[in-house]
Order: sequence, then C-alpha cells, then structure tokens
Amino acid sequence: LVAAVMSYFFKYNVGSEGLVPQALLALFVAALAAIPLVSFSARRIGYQATYFLGALLLASMFVLIFFIPLTPAWLFAVLIMAGIALSTYFVCPWSMIPDTLDYAEWKSGHRPEGLLYGFFNLGVKLGFTVSGSLAAIVLGLGGYLPNVEQTARSLFAIRSLASWIPAGFVVLSAGLILCYPLSGAFQERVRKGTDALLLGSG
Repeated sequence: LVAAVMSYFFKYNVGSEGLVPQALLALFVAALAAIPLVSFSARRIGYQATYFLGALLLASMFVLIFFIPLTPAWLFAVLIMAGIALSTYFVCPWSMIPDTLDYAEWKSGHRPEGLLYGFFNLGVKLGFTVSGSLAAIVLGLGGYLPNVEQTARSLFAIRSLASWIPAGFVVLSAGLILCYPLSGAFQERVRKGTDALLLGSG
C-alpha cells in the first residue's frame, strides 16, 4: 500500500516527486541492513515477539508520517526507521513457515509444503491486489484528480494512505501474530515430536 501511494505522497503532499527513488532506496536498504539484527532477535526472543515488536515500530512510524514536518530530513529519518521495522516482515513470516510445517507433520504425519507455500504466495499477491484497489477507492473518495493542484481533502486522503491506513493494517497483523501458538516451549515440543517421527520412520 505504501509503495503504491509513495509517488502521490511525494508529488502532492511533499512537493518533491523526484525524491521517490531515494525514499524507496532508503526504506529498502534499511530493511536489508537490519535483517541480521532481526535474525538475532528472533533467535533470542522468538519469531512471534520479534514480529510483534517490529509491527509496533512500523505502525508508529506510519503514524508519525501524519504529524511530522514534510521535510526531507524528517521523512528520511522516519523511512529509515520504518525500513528497520519492515525487515521483520522479510524475515519472520518466511521463517515461521517451517515451524508451521513441523506442526502439521506432528499433528497429522503429513508435511503439506506445496499447499502451505502456495497459500502463502497467494496471500502476498492478494495483498498487493487489495492494497492497490484500496488506494484507488480512498483517492476517489478524497476527490483526487491527477496532475492538478490538490484540495485539502485529497491531500488528507493521500497522507492517510501513507500513515493511518497502513498503520491500521500493521496493528491488525500485530494482533493476529499474538494468536500464533508455535513459540517457546510449545515450539520445542513440536520439534522434538517431528524428530521422533523421523527417527521412527527411519
């Protein structure tokens, strides 16, 4: 959603469309640079806690975008912090899939890798589709018209798409991750169970 609206936000709200490439670069370079830190955190406190903390940080940065002065210094500082938080989304979900497969094998004796990875990729693609449609709906409701001076209402809609709306989805994901049961002692129990299954089949 943020990537979809970034060009609108910098063009109309910030007034510097040329900063979009640098903004995206700052966001994703920070995310890539933070991957070792996120991996270390996941080993120490678990994927669930790491994802939750990253989601809270990311939501906070989105909210800040609504309130900070729209200057390059402020925006790039927030984007770098958002990139660090975003790295949890690169690391934790993919790392949680093997644990989910272990759980499925432990419970049923089957390891549905193709099915789980297929649904995961479908969810990612569905997220891109929904975010693009949502951006179009919000822009339409805000009265956005391309390549003209925007009204206060349309500027509010664009800024909301870059702040409150993605923050809401991130908070929702943080709440959902608390329902993820495969952490701590239970995760270790599942792993021992799958190891026992492998030894038994061998």
